[in-house]
Amino acid sequence: MPLDVSCIPSAFRRTHTLRTTWAMSDICSAHYLFEDGGTNASGNVAGLVSAAFPAYARILHPAYRRVSEATSAAPASFASVRWTTVAKHSGAIAHPAMEWEAISAGHRDPETLVWDVPPSTGRLPSPEQMVLAGVLEDHTSTPERCWFAFAEARGLTVPPDYPRIITAMGPMIVFCGAVLDAGRTFQYESPNLWWPEDRRWCVASDIDLMATYVGGSLACIEDLLASPSLEAMPAKPDQKITIDADTVNPPPPQP
Repeated sequence: MPLDVSCIPSAFRRTHTLRTTWAMSDICSAHYLFEDGGTNASGNVAGLVSAAFPAYARILHPAYRRVSEATSAAPASFASVRWTTVAKHSGAIAHPAMEWEAISAGHRDPETLVWDVPPSTGRLPSPEQMVLAGVLEDHTSTPERCWFAFAEARGLTVPPDYPRIITAMGPMIVFCGAVLDAGRTFQYESPNLWWPEDRRWCVASDIDLMATYVGGSLACIEDLLASPSLEAMPAKPDQKITIDADTVNPPPPQP
């Protein structure tokens, strides 16, 4: 039976030769994520993006506040809210390993609440994703060849014979395109794991996390941290990524 390509966006079809099996030259660049600890279930940053990089960044997914209500003529509009802003208003301490539940817990007064919609889980919003791709494009020698892996656990509907890689996030569907294709979606989802062919950096948005992690060169991470459009903070390879990673702010009350 021929491969059904109807579910694969045209942006990927134009940059990827579709077939039911991958050539070794296509999939070998994913192996480094396994060889040095990347994509395992260790519960730390290196477990997501590999321990091979000189530096790491944690990009916090923004929350949102409603700016205007929906009308018959237009939908409601929202503005992004940074975690540091939420922490300031809740009395929490902002720091690189802060967790959303810890900084937002106990601050639900609608009169003073600075956010209405919490950060997205498992996906960096498209505006921030494109800013990230723009920075990373300058830190690879292969900007036209980048791998994008989508976690099947997000509920993707994909032909069973389509090639997959296995990671801590489970089976993942992989596509190849340019770095700037990072803003493209597959069945409304953004990539959970992506890296260029020259392996200069790696990006991971775990399906259960409200932050995206990047491993790369010192210069690459410095540029990410300096971007005014991203709420990026330095991270360490052994830094915990679980909900109890915030050891500064009190844990949220248990129901």
